[in-house]
Amino acid sequence: MTENQIHKAFLITKENVSSEHLTEQYSLNNGYKLYTSKDLKISLYETASAYTYLLGYAYNIEIPYVTPYEILKRIATEDLTSHSYSINNLNGSFVIIKSTPENIEIFSDAAGFRSPYYTSELNVVSSHDKLIGDIFGHKKIFDKINTLDNSRYEDVYKLVPSNKLTIENDTERIFPNTEMKTYSYQEILSEMKKHVKNLNLTLNKVNNKLLVGITGGIDSKCTLALTKSMRNPVKTFTYMKDIYSIQEKRARNIYKNDKIIVNRLVKNINLDHEYIEFNVNDVDPEYSRNMFEITGTTFNHPIAEIFENKYKNEEEDVLQFRSVIFSNAKFDYSKSYLTKQMSIDDIYEYLQNKMLKEYSYETAVTASDEYFKRTKTNVETNDFIELLDIIHIDSRMGNWHSQLIKETDRVMDFFNYLNDRKTLNLLLQLPIEIRRNHLFHKDLINTYWPILNFFQENGTNTLFELERDRIIENIENESGIVFKENMSLEINNNNLTLMPLVDLNDTNSLEYQFELKREKESELYSSYSNEKGRNYIEVIIQDEQQQIEKLDIVDLSKGYPIKESVKYLITINYLKPQVTASWVKAGTLYVK
Repeated sequence: MTENQIHKAFLITKENVSSEHLTEQYSLNNGYKLYTSKDLKISLYETASAYTYLLGYAYNIEIPYVTPYEILKRIATEDLTSHSYSINNLNGSFVIIKSTPENIEIFSDAAGFRSPYYTSELNVVSSHDKLIGDIFGHKKIFDKINTLDNSRYEDVYKLVPSNKLTIENDTERIFPNTEMKTYSYQEILSEMKKHVKNLNLTLNKVNNKLLVGITGGIDSKCTLALTKSMRNPVKTFTYMKDIYSIQEKRARNIYKNDKIIVNRLVKNINLDHEYIEFNVNDVDPEYSRNMFEITGTTFNHPIAEIFENKYKNEEEDVLQFRSVIFSNAKFDYSKSYLTKQMSIDDIYEYLQNKMLKEYSYETAVTASDEYFKRTKTNVETNDFIELLDIIHIDSRMGNWHSQLIKETDRVMDFFNYLNDRKTLNLLLQLPIEIRRNHLFHKDLINTYWPILNFFQENGTNTLFELERDRIIENIENESGIVFKENMSLEINNNNLTLMPLVDLNDTNSLEYQFELKREKESELYSSYSNEKGRNYIEVIIQDEQQQIEKLDIVDLSKGYPIKESVKYLITINYLKPQVTASWVKAGTLYVK
């Protein structure tokens, strides 16, 4: 970063402004001016009395190769509402400004990659809250940006991506589109495939270096799959924190597992891939201080510095494909929401737990209500899952994530296949079971790069492990093991070996049992015959006539006859707490 320069910056105001960050000036109506940094990509469609600007880039999801001029020409004649064409069919990373003698309207891309800030008087709009704070003297009230639509400055708010702002007038909700027709799941998939085809055709024409970040999760795997048909080369990367610097055990295990999964992907499908490993402290302190001052984020300063040094000589921004919006095609909420009768109270509790942890419940409710009012969010609804989805797009994506990606503004811009309002409206219609089982992701992967479905995701088994489990289950069924609980099974030439999966800290904490139904007469037995071990382990054998026999593990060493085609429920009880592994072996049973 050039000292503390703010990149891709803009400001809309009536005031005359002199700022090292805003060296360019453009015309708007009604006395307003648009100031920008030199590195901000700008397109303009101008008529005798009006100006329409595209700050950033935009692609039409229905028509490939549409130029910025054509996009802006359409917008200039449109009534910008939740059901207008340009509001719904533009993907990209942008802010659009439509200035006429009547008013000045502003909206961003659907997920808010470039969502701007505005003052409560609705007369100043800027890419960065810091510009408003510094130039207009707004008091700084927060250090970080991570809640609702708040900025770090008093009376300055994020224009959430579901809102359009009209200068000196009001904000208006442009998502969701309540007039959109209902689609079946297969129709949603079909629409998505059309969008992907058109977006890839457009991306094949760009000069930007294309970069996909991959992890062990299904979101990035889906993004990778959608790039398969592109002719332009796509490079992949994975950034990994130094595992031993991660204090939280669960997070450390996720990182370890991610690396294993990514290694398998890279080696088996020959990806052009780079690992970027770093320590959280591997960043120039002054660079980090400047970055925090500009963005209010602390997420990835080391990575931002690495990327700046790596790509500083590129003529065009590196276009990094992000996967985060794919979470809106999943169900990342509490399972309890599936069965309970939800109310607005659940939304308040959710927001307090996720964003307002430092607030009392009463204060969190007040802050949430003020947020709903500013963003015109409809809380008079019976579909509270949809409400959570909308909040996620507006607050998580449109505020926190929007600030996060500013960390690499000097050398990068961002792309996501789902970043248009038509697609986000379609995702709101996905059946819950489709979302819970990630079927949308898997169906898309199956269309574009099927083999990726056979690599494990973080928290799931590999295809081999799933196939092996299926084979073992078939063997168990063929061997007469109808059911087992907390038991492992080994298949040997002459017998079946069933071992309790005990908790050595408390052998009584679990129930160890299995059902057995053999197609021929067999024998159940124990290999433990030491009389000193009597009265420690009891085996209960119950047949289908409910006849029960209780045997000491020592006595069972003599064998117990299993009749042909009779179902038995066999339970192993540890009568005394044991803490040694030898007692696990002592409770092992065999069938021959």
